[in-house]
Amino acid sequence: MRRRKFLQSALMRGVASFLGLSLVIGIVATANLALAGSNHDLYPLWWTNGFLTAIILIAGTRKWTLFLTSGFAGSLAARWLLHYPLLQGICHVSADIVEVALAAYLIGRILDFAPPPIGLGRLLTLIGFGALLPSAASAALVSVAQYLLLHTFSWNYTFSWFFTGALGLGIVVPLVVGLTTGDIAMPFGRRQLSNTLLLLLTTALFSCLIFSQSSLPLFFLDFPALLLTVTYLGFAGGVIGVVLIAILGSAFTSLGHGPLMLIRPGSPIPAMWVFQLFLAACIFSVAVLAMVLAERRRLEQLALESEARYRLIAEHSRDIIIMGLLDGTRKYVSPACVDILGWTPEELLGNTYEQLGHPEDVPMMRSQLAAIARGAVVKEVSYRMRRKDGNYTWLEANLSPYPDPKTGEIIGFVNVSRDITTRKSSEEDLQSAYLALEALATVDGLTGIANRRRLDEVLTIEWRRSIRTRLPLSLILLDVDHFKAYNDLYGHIRGDSCLKQIAEAALDVVRRPADLVARFGGEEFAIVLPATNGQGAFELAEQLRAAVEKRALRHEGNDTGIVTVSAGCATVTPQRGSSVIQIIEAADSALYAAKRSGRNRVEIAAMSSGPEPLSVSD
Repeated sequence: MRRRKFLQSALMRGVASFLGLSLVIGIVATANLALAGSNHDLYPLWWTNGFLTAIILIAGTRKWTLFLTSGFAGSLAARWLLHYPLLQGICHVSADIVEVALAAYLIGRILDFAPPPIGLGRLLTLIGFGALLPSAASAALVSVAQYLLLHTFSWNYTFSWFFTGALGLGIVVPLVVGLTTGDIAMPFGRRQLSNTLLLLLTTALFSCLIFSQSSLPLFFLDFPALLLTVTYLGFAGGVIGVVLIAILGSAFTSLGHGPLMLIRPGSPIPAMWVFQLFLAACIFSVAVLAMVLAERRRLEQLALESEARYRLIAEHSRDIIIMGLLDGTRKYVSPACVDILGWTPEELLGNTYEQLGHPEDVPMMRSQLAAIARGAVVKEVSYRMRRKDGNYTWLEANLSPYPDPKTGEIIGFVNVSRDITTRKSSEEDLQSAYLALEALATVDGLTGIANRRRLDEVLTIEWRRSIRTRLPLSLILLDVDHFKAYNDLYGHIRGDSCLKQIAEAALDVVRRPADLVARFGGEEFAIVLPATNGQGAFELAEQLRAAVEKRALRHEGNDTGIVTVSAGCATVTPQRGSSVIQIIEAADSALYAAKRSGRNRVEIAAMSSGPEPLSVSD
């Protein structure tokens, strides 16, 4: 029972929709036919097909059958009311329905395949496939039907039918679609209503002026008003203007007025064709101008959005963003400069890096800008910039060139700088700690002089230098006499103090910056003497032995009763391929020779590059 009621309700709704649509289409078709006057076959545009096509596009494909059958019934009823021959009316309406179905299908496919914005190619596609092709198919069907029924054929009739249908689709479809989407209603909003009415009234007045007289072909006077309407009201306003021109022109022409009356009957080009071509020129001009203006507005909107987006990024970035010329003059500075440097953007504009940059960094910045002028991208360059309080802040910059948008020539740079003062301070602290650690790694913890590691490094360096310079290199090894007995008698604390005093005595004697005093190990010391011959090394060793003896540090375990030292000297001018171990072994041999000879003396190793062996004691 419910199913039956549902089907009855659906059937009633379908019948009501069919009758309603048929009535609407019938009224539209009747008004359209009435403009033709006594000649039922000729009228400037057939807007009934455009109206029906627009409704189908809006409603979608699911209701095509309802709309097409309603359109057929309404159009046929209009022709019956105006006393058209029935068979002729059926042929004409059938051709109209084919035109509507084909136009709705093609326009729908084009819009689905290429959505807005409208470009020139898409506009031409819509005109060609959406208006001209369906109208041509409809005109061909009508001509065939006329030939079959009346055994007559007229090119004038075929072309008139084609132009009439194409204009109807080209003008009415966008008008009806605009009404449903709200585009047509926009010019009639509260803010634009007065301007809209004034522009449309101007278009109507010019049309009345053109078509109310029959002496001058003043068609061109409609274009300024029409294009002005498009400029201010867009495509929707232009379509309304064309509809006004079509209605007023058709009305005056049907009354026997207007410039079309200048075309005599029997002319190769009928008056109605001229009017239709005029309307086609109007709608095409409106479409092209509206397309250009829409594209321009779209690009302007994209530019504004892009500018707003980049300005938002620049103004909220914690980095300083600078745009400048190749001479360093700043043309834009982001607000981050206030937090980082204390300067406002206005205070920095027009200045250069030379005015606020650290003097030591100016040459580097000049070279970087020169690289930018050549098109290079400079990454992670560090420089200092003076704050408003007078202190300097470390900045790390990434610089890239930017070209002139017209010529492509590089005219400036973009500098994105971030504050790295904290990082620089940490790096300096780390460097200081590294140097301190490096020093600790090369200094003897007890005596404060160089340790064995440092001794080996310096000795290797000086050995290689002597090879290059061919100058002699000398090494002194020093050992405290009977130091084990000293520790046994006085303890290790006194032993450490003894070693410190011997190191002090060595530093007092060895004063050249290039010479090195180092602890060789235990109670042994070493002195490296670059560019020193055997005689010089011997004399310095003797001075050191005497200096220790002069300090008269008590040592009852030594034969002299005081602390003494023994020294061994070695001097060599090394050759390529030789090893530094040679001079160490030679000095060590000389040291033990001094110990075997009674201690508290200096011995020189007998080497081919050194002097004759010498032996000196107190």
